[in-house]
Amino acid sequence: MDAAFGVSCSEADYNQRLGDRVQQLETSLEQLGVAYAEPDTLREHIAQLEQQLRDNGLEPWELP
Repeated sequence: MDAAFGVSCSEADYNQRLGDRVQQLETSLEQLGVAYAEPDTLREHIAQLEQQLRDNGLEPWELP
């Protein structure tokens, strides 16, 4: 895209910009991974709590 606008930069500058962009993408992917893992963690926690209730003779979703 730089060539289309007549902008020139050194290879070192290009590599630095590319490295910065890769770092930004890695950070974004890490944040997405955490965001998608959270619901799984919550489901697992709820399942454990439900099992503890069943182990003690209670049905988790039964009315008292």
